[in-house]
Amino acid sequence: MPAQSRRSPSRPTRSQRRAGAAPAARTYSVPTSSRVATAVPRRSFAAEPPPIDHRLEFGFIRKDLIRILFWAALIIIVMIVLSFVF
Repeated sequence: MPAQSRRSPSRPTRSQRRAGAAPAARTYSVPTSSRVATAVPRRSFAAEPPPIDHRLEFGFIRKDLIRILFWAALIIIVMIVLSFVF
């Protein structure tokens, strides 16, 4: 049993290509449009959100950091004073 060819049936064989019997190029007709193409946006765009005031959003974090700094400084000062006392 001979091996099957992997050649596509739509492609011409080598002898057909040499003979110039290649099929004509495919042409497609462009459909005519009856209406005029107007660019109408189909999307609706939402308004931009107002800017965020970060002072109000993160004010509590600033308060907490100031408290931590205060307690850290107080502990260091107490350790220094205690090192001179004892």
